[in-house]
Amino acid sequence: AKHAMLRAGLGYGSMPAHMVEADLAAGDLVRIVPAEWDGQMGGVTVPMCLARRLEGPTGPATQWMAEHLALVSQNVRGSAPLP
Repeated sequence: AKHAMLRAGLGYGSMPAHMVEADLAAGDLVRIVPAEWDGQMGGVTVPMCLARRLEGPTGPATQWMAEHLALVSQNVRGSAPLP
């Protein structure tokens, strides 16, 4: 599903190289490397958000992710508080 979403131009994300080699070679996908990228996450701030359906209960994984993003966003300088 993620591969299809990337191919449809609905965002960006990481994928195992073997899954996107043909897409990269054909020019259907492009590799994005931030100028500050050091191969790790050191020094790079990556904006994140959580999207979910409003109807139905929130499962434990979604609840954990929401709480985790709220916690780490408080530790990022200049981040906006979550509603």
